[in-house]
Amino acid sequence: MNRLFFGTIMVTAFVAIQASAQNAPKFHAADADKDGIVTKQEFLNKQAEWAKIQKREWSNADGEKKFSEKDINGDGVMSGDELLPPQKK
Repeated sequence: MNRLFFGTIMVTAFVAIQASAQNAPKFHAADADKDGIVTKQEFLNKQAEWAKIQKREWSNADGEKKFSEKDINGDGVMSGDELLPPQKK
């Protein structure tokens, strides 16, 4: 039983670390003032920039919705802990 629990914890930690490592470059790129948080404006600016580079449609309304989904705690900024994918319940 203890081995199963420990194994589950280890797998969960590994997945969380992988997700964070994959998203960290995007987070740091969006954090224009390098203060460790991404404001809504920083997020919208970076999303618009990436859309232009990728030659795809972009609207602030889409960006606002996407930001709201990623701002898990609703404090108006994104921090490192919000990089992790939502946990399944």
